Amino acid sequence: RNLGDKFRQILRFGDNAARIGGDEFALILPETDPADIAPLLERAAMISGDEPSIGFSYGLVICPVEADTVDSAFKLADERLYDAKAARKVSN
Repeated sequence: RNLGDKFRQILRFGDNAARIGGDEFALILPETDPADIAPLLERAAMISGDEPSIGFSYGLVICPVEADTVDSAFKLADERLYDAKAARKVSN
């Protein structure tokens, strides 16, 4: 619930966030530079105070360049998410 509130605070008009299950969320961020995703998630992680409360792994897909259907976007994002999670485990 706290994370949902935080997304409502930091997302722009036209951006969308939805919980898709467990601890997974989907963000639809039209006209967003991929370089802006990590700083956005850092702000979202600061649920209370000035220190990150949570960490994120994410799978980024640029539509329609990399995926031109909802199903292909979700599949590619899911693959990239699990790659990112695996890389995080190795670095910890």
